[in-house]
Amino acid sequence: GKKVTSSTTFTAEKAEGSVEVVFTFDASVLEGTTVVAYENLIYKGVEVAIHADITDKDQTVYIPKVRTTAIADDTKDHVTEAKKDVTIVDTVSYEGLEVGREYTAKGVLMNKATGKAITVNGKEVTAESTFTAKAQKGTVDVTFKFDGSALEDTLIVVLETLYTEGKEVGIHAEIGDEAQTVYLPKIRTNAK
Repeated sequence: GKKVTSSTTFTAEKAEGSVEVVFTFDASVLEGTTVVAYENLIYKGVEVAIHADITDKDQTVYIPKVRTTAIADDTKDHVTEAKKDVTIVDTVSYEGLEVGREYTAKGVLMNKATGKAITVNGKEVTAESTFTAKAQKGTVDVTFKFDGSALEDTLIVVLETLYTEGKEVGIHAEIGDEAQTVYLPKIRTNAK
């Protein structure tokens, strides 16, 4: 409910120069939005200059929102067989991206019961997809292919992180999120 503001007091060393104004705030409530910083210069209590251009790309910061839905490719649902060739497709929904910018969605499969990464042959099961945002809002699929034969009775949760220029800009990592979960059930029979 409060404005996000910041200020820097400085003494000009030259007629031209620059100073940093650092804004520190909880951006989680702004997921999926674009913010633009406005600046005004005050001298002896009087506003002497202002920069308030809503279209200025240099003043714009994108705060992405990322959500995911994981399903097994064979069943098109949140359950599949614990077999040698499992494919999970995680559809990453995003909002608040910069159009024309390249992003990479990187995912890792987690064991819901242990909270640890799923490993196959000692390696974490990961996948990624690189794309250029055609709109601020959209989806991209991240496909995981792995040997799931040793994962009977496992709830797999897909965690996704969004990057641009090597920097993390969004994440969806809720271990309890049912939409991100695929179950590989265990079944045994005893016929007599």
